[in-house]
Amino acid sequence: MKKTILTIALALVAMITVNAQDKVSTATTWDFESYEKGSVISNGINSINGLYVRGSENEGHEIMADMRKRTGKFADGTAWKSRMVAAINGNGSLKKDVTSKVRPANDGNQKIDRCFALNTAVPGTLTVLIGPRKAVDDRQVFLVFDNQVVATGDASEDEAYELTYKANKPGVFWFGADCQYFLYKVIFTPAE
Repeated sequence: MKKTILTIALALVAMITVNAQDKVSTATTWDFESYEKGSVISNGINSINGLYVRGSENEGHEIMADMRKRTGKFADGTAWKSRMVAAINGNGSLKKDVTSKVRPANDGNQKIDRCFALNTAVPGTLTVLIGPRKAVDDRQVFLVFDNQVVATGDASEDEAYELTYKANKPGVFWFGADCQYFLYKVIFTPAE
């Protein structure tokens, strides 16, 4: 009996530790510069230092590295550039299906795969550079925080959109597009 209780206690500690590691609390920038063109970034649910990359093994649902040389400036005037990006087939269901409160690390879900997610342990600002692979009318790139769409960009222009949201509490961010898209950079800045 004591051994069973000890085993359960250790399992709970391990789960809490893993959960704490899955939440981002420090200033972090993610990009895909270390990947080679054509390599698979994710064909499942992978965490890259807290950024959940939700691909799938189904044909066309994996997230691949692609070359996309671009430069620009963030809204604050800081310059950015990219060489390698994540290339993803879109998923418009994400905007309505994250309201099911699926956790970023949960098993694959055809309704919400082909997107990215981030759990934060502290309040802060998330900035995402995202854009369509080619301009397409009546489509959007979007950022969701705690089940609410908080920022969108019209995918009718072939550009990288800066989607930003300042959260005054810890929570879960999801982002993607309802068209084929590129993800350039993701930046989380904790509140001061």
